[in-house]
Amino acid sequence: MLRTALAALTVSLLAAPATADCVAVRSALAASLDSAPVATLADMARGLEAEGCSTAVAADALRQVSSVAARRAGALLEAGDLAGAEAQLADAPVLHWEVQAARGGLAAARKDHAEAARNLNAAIDTLGDPALTPQDPALEPVVPRLMAMAQEQMMLAGSARTSMRSDGTSTGVMRALSRGIAFRAKGSGDVTVAADQTAPDYAAPAETGYNIVAAAAARVETVYLPVRFAFGQATLDPSGVTEAEALAAFLRAQGAVGRITLIGHTDDVGPEDVNLDLSLARAQTVRDFLRSAGVTATILVEGRGETEPPVYAAGMTYSLDEQRAIARRVELALGG
Repeated sequence: MLRTALAALTVSLLAAPATADCVAVRSALAASLDSAPVATLADMARGLEAEGCSTAVAADALRQVSSVAARRAGALLEAGDLAGAEAQLADAPVLHWEVQAARGGLAAARKDHAEAARNLNAAIDTLGDPALTPQDPALEPVVPRLMAMAQEQMMLAGSARTSMRSDGTSTGVMRALSRGIAFRAKGSGDVTVAADQTAPDYAAPAETGYNIVAAAAARVETVYLPVRFAFGQATLDPSGVTEAEALAAFLRAQGAVGRITLIGHTDDVGPEDVNLDLSLARAQTVRDFLRSAGVTATILVEGRGETEPPVYAAGMTYSLDEQRAIARRVELALGG
């Protein structure tokens, strides 16, 4: 897979017209992608403008070198070489969503779930920022996987603070959800979304009218909420209250959200009928909290107990305890 990706990058490097000196340096860079150290590739890319290449070509080359660093790091991470993966990422020359995602995977491997969630949410924002990432529809399938990985890490961290803040602002997963709500609502009159200027707004470039994250997020049906409860009960624990407050602020910031559904889930410990009742009671607890916090949407609730365990993001592996921590969730679904 890495070799195929490098071949595609080579084609991209050689595609744009340029001066003879620029072509020569780009050819050398393309020929080195498969073998040269990332630091060497970065130096070559930084020198493109001096050889007559345009600023845009040089910027694209730097992004591609960062992509190479991320993919090499991913291969090392899969092999269990965490130090090697970190060294590759340290040499990435520019901010790139693949680098941030790889850092998220590295932090997850080290069980630093909050750091993993922070990087994965940042990767979503970078992917949706036209100033940092060309808005290529071919990248759209990446968004659901990044969102799934980020949600799982937030569940394990027990907090959505890397995506959803108590003042209603959001990044990453919840920022994408906000833009997805707006995308769904176009022309329907069903939902209006308040502007949020604290994070990239996933603006669509004027020439295409398209944004990777907004388009992908419009098809997202549910997100996991790391709202925690007292053991075996439907009472929010202190961290659960904090998360519920942030959720309420997020929903209020969206403007008028017509209808949402809260779906409670449990792990597979205990009798199935007890878990079914518990999951419904927990969803009802969150609903009641949101109502008391001023959320005016119609809030439906469901309980599904242990019948729908999570489908984990591709490539992610978890211990049994981690699987159960992710399973104990309340999901937020748009509409109902």
